[in-house]
Amino acid sequence: MTTQHNSWSRWLGLGGLLVTGLLALVGPMVLVPPAIDLGRDLAGPDPRTLVGLLGFGEGGTSVLASLVWGARGAVGMGAAVSVSSTMVSVVVALAMALGPPGLRLLLGRLVDVMLTFPSLLLAAALSAVLQPGAASVVLVLVVSSWAQPARVLSGLAAAVGARDHVAAAVALGASPWRVARVHVLPLLWPTVLLQLSQGFGGAIVAEASLSFLGLSQRPLDPPFYASWGTMLDDGVALLLAAPHLWWPPALCVFVVAACAQLAAPTRAG
Repeated sequence: MTTQHNSWSRWLGLGGLLVTGLLALVGPMVLVPPAIDLGRDLAGPDPRTLVGLLGFGEGGTSVLASLVWGARGAVGMGAAVSVSSTMVSVVVALAMALGPPGLRLLLGRLVDVMLTFPSLLLAAALSAVLQPGAASVVLVLVVSSWAQPARVLSGLAAAVGARDHVAAAVALGASPWRVARVHVLPLLWPTVLLQLSQGFGGAIVAEASLSFLGLSQRPLDPPFYASWGTMLDDGVALLLAAPHLWWPPALCVFVVAACAQLAAPTRAG
């Protein structure tokens, strides 16, 4: 029963991520970017039109259009951050487990230093000194998120590296690169996929948090034109005047982050 439940929950998570990806890919082809229309400033939902289905925000921008274009930014930056961060953590973990003693010590101390800083506070501090934009957000989120996966993967890589077949390969003269690529990395893939899925959900939440604090994409900037975090910030500021503004972006962030957790493999390496 537990296995069946885990299978269904994983398929539910994968389905939610697939729907979000299709929304980010196809949605902007259906809805034009959110534009200012002062005649609809803070107007409530109007089910007679697609753009007015969820109402309008400050300046008359369509909430639905902002959600769709915000999905494009959230999925794009979430994927970029999770893939980049996972790649960095895998390389660092393998070096910590199989590299020369001096390199292991240096990387271990670097990981310890990075883990002393709360990731969101570190990302906020780095964002404050960089020019706002998608590239800067991806950079700061990668810098602030690679250390924890590297610590987990390095322990697993060290355990795999101590196995008899790995020791035999080393004794036969296999290079560290070959040992890592052929004997260690394949056994880490389940955990790598777990970190990748969880990193995607975490990146979505982190980007929304930076946007909520005003440290991410500027409103109405291409290529995304909207951010779920910025929408949530506007909705909280106008909670009483326009209660229809806060819950759509909050729901989107929650659902995508939850689906990323559910889609993660249930068994790590």
